[in-house]
Amino acid sequence: MGSSGSVAFAVLAVGVTIPFGSTVTVTVVRPAAENRFGDPVGDPVETALPGCVVWVNEGTEDTDHADTVVAPATLVAPAGADIRATDRVVTDDGTWEVVGEPTPRRSPFTSAALVEAHLRKVTG
Repeated sequence: MGSSGSVAFAVLAVGVTIPFGSTVTVTVVRPAAENRFGDPVGDPVETALPGCVVWVNEGTEDTDHADTVVAPATLVAPAGADIRATDRVVTDDGTWEVVGEPTPRRSPFTSAALVEAHLRKVTG
């Protein structure tokens, strides 16, 4: 909060607000198409997706396998966002894999439509 006592809000899609939050633009990276042999044809396609909220959840560490850390995150995007299970999402915190199918949902705060995707980043 600023010195005037105002409350910051992030606006997500139409009518969705997240108190004390801010929206970000993420980049959705779609893999290149594949030929009949499974080889990539062309380059991956990158698309900017503004108006998103991303939060990182508590990760896990596996010291039995080269100090591997798995960090899960949740991406909330505006309604109609084109995100697929095969995509990757790039944020200021790095590149994340999409886990499972992104799901159209309604905000529990305002009932506005949105898309929720679960992400994970594996390091180590």
